[in-house]
Amino acid sequence: MNKAYSLSGDEVVEREATPEELEAARDAAKAILAKDPSGWAMRSCWNCNPSHRHFLADTTDEFLFSCVMGCGRWYYNGIDITVSDF
Repeated sequence: MNKAYSLSGDEVVEREATPEELEAARDAAKAILAKDPSGWAMRSCWNCNPSHRHFLADTTDEFLFSCVMGCGRWYYNGIDITVSDF
């Protein structure tokens, strides 16, 4: 199941993303890539590198990235939008 992440103080809060959140986030990510195929970033996520939890501090700007540190998951504004192969 895909997770949604946010910050509470300095702590990362994790919960299951709703199907509606997941669909909206994936649609937004597709729109970004349709507009600009290089409109994503390669970063490490807050799970692989806790110092990157600041990415969750303000999700008012669209932010699409793939974690390059180990998990390889895709995130849009704090929502794991990775599509499973299974």
